[in-house]
Amino acid sequence: MIKILLISHSYPPLLTSNSIQVGRWTGEVSRSGDIIFNVISVSPQWTSEKTGINEPASHPELFVHRTLSLERFFLETKIKGVLSRIWPALLAKPDFQSLWIPFAVAEINRMVDREFFDLIISCSHYITNHLVALKVRNKTGLPWIACFSDPWTESIYFQQIDKRHGSWCRNLERESIMQAAAITVPCREMASLFSKCYGEMLQSKLHQIPHCYDRKLMEGIEQHQYRKESCKSGEIRVVHTGSFYGKRTPLPFLDILAVLRKSGSADKIRCLFVGADKEEYRKALIERDLLDCVEFIARVSYEESIAFMKSARLLLLIDAPCRGEDSVFFPSKLADYLGTGLPIAGLTPQGSCSERILASTGHYAVDINNVEGALEKFESIFANIDSKPFHEPPEQYSLENVISRWRELIMQVVNTL
Repeated sequence: MIKILLISHSYPPLLTSNSIQVGRWTGEVSRSGDIIFNVISVSPQWTSEKTGINEPASHPELFVHRTLSLERFFLETKIKGVLSRIWPALLAKPDFQSLWIPFAVAEINRMVDREFFDLIISCSHYITNHLVALKVRNKTGLPWIACFSDPWTESIYFQQIDKRHGSWCRNLERESIMQAAAITVPCREMASLFSKCYGEMLQSKLHQIPHCYDRKLMEGIEQHQYRKESCKSGEIRVVHTGSFYGKRTPLPFLDILAVLRKSGSADKIRCLFVGADKEEYRKALIERDLLDCVEFIARVSYEESIAFMKSARLLLLIDAPCRGEDSVFFPSKLADYLGTGLPIAGLTPQGSCSERILASTGHYAVDINNVEGALEKFESIFANIDSKPFHEPPEQYSLENVISRWRELIMQVVNTL
């Protein structure tokens, strides 16, 4: 029997991409009966994250330990504003969820004092998870698998507050790479980035385990009936799920849609942005005369977002308009999109991770940095929407494949050390 300490700030029912993916594969891997997960996560009432996903079914091999955090207290008082002015680096070390670290470490210390564990696994999106794991590793000497769903200091989203903060982050990243027995990343683009930065340190410890879709979940959810009557009248529904942040916005697609509408090439298109903030983009819709064909729907549960996906004729992915070599991210929503079998159009930089995955699975990759080319491509996609009505979900991104990959890596690390 292998006992694992799994550190993931976000875990179901919290509605984040990391929570969805980690909750998915840990729930299934532990069902084998020979692996026990003890998950350390933040308690929903102590974080600003929203809930909206079902927790993994309870069974003897999966225990979830939920702890306190100071995140919500800082967000809902004036303290965060004061600190952001006088000591901004504190709240960026390495993310706002670092306020959870002392509570997570204290809970784990109590656990390791009373029982034995074989392995630590930490799962980012939040880098904070790796800092908790590093502290536990230094105390216990347990082997550690660090799962990086995104890069840290080499990310285009990394914000260096000052030189001291940047140096602090890079030193901790380097120490994490050195201390971990294995590093996982979700795609080859991230693997190349890590190899470029830490080639001599990684040796054979770098592994690729992709994000995945849940076939049974996809089959068990009916398509959403939201304004279904309008679809029957010839409307072509385009659906995008999830929020926007930083450099990733819906504006590039709205610009394309506005031009195609004026030329009459997108008269039947109705676009739903599910889970995005309507008020933030209302002005953009008015300026582009798109209020009658684009709708923003407030955040919904994860299962409801799947239902919206399944109601689409075309699923939409939008990446940040950066250089292709900088777009190393594998959006977890893309794995779910692939699991629906519906056509996908990705507005993404040429050379990005998303472009490779879309092209290799028979979907549409549209260069977000080539405006004229994107207009022509979307005009063609809309005109030929029925030419590719269904795609067989690719097996390499299935939950079954990811479970197998995780079990293999866990056994390898435990048996090697």
